[in-house]
Amino acid sequence: MSKSAKTKPLAAGKLYAILGSILQIGPVYAVCYLYAFLFSFFTLPVHSSGLNMTNAMAHMQMAMGMGFIGLYFLRLAFGSYRYREAWVYRCLLASAIVWLLLFPVGTIIGIILLAILFRNRRIDTHTKSLEQSA
Repeated sequence: MSKSAKTKPLAAGKLYAILGSILQIGPVYAVCYLYAFLFSFFTLPVHSSGLNMTNAMAHMQMAMGMGFIGLYFLRLAFGSYRYREAWVYRCLLASAIVWLLLFPVGTIIGIILLAILFRNRRIDTHTKSLEQSA
C-alpha cells in the first residue's frame, strides 16, 4: 500500500475528529443555557424574567442536535477510521461529563460514552507503548 493511501484515512479521521469536537460545544451551550434559565426562573419574578419554557426548549433541542451530530463524527473518527489520538480521548471524556448533566437523555449518553472510553482506555495505552518502543 502506498504512503498516500495510508494517510488518506488518517486525514479523514482527523477531520471528523476535529468537526465532532467543535460540535460538542452544543451540549456545553445547552448546559449553560439550562442552568441560566433555571436560575432566572426561580429567582426573578415571572413577568420580568423574559424567558419562557418554549424558548428554552428550542435552544436545548438545537444544542443537543449539534451534540448528536458531533458524536456521530467522533464515532466515525474513533471507530471507522481508527483515529485514536490522546486529544480525542480527552475531548470525549470532557464531552461525556457534560452529557451527564443533561438529564435524562444526556445522562444515558454520558454513561455510554464513559463506558466506551474506559473499555478502550487500555487500547490507547497499549498503542502508545508500541509506538514508543518502535
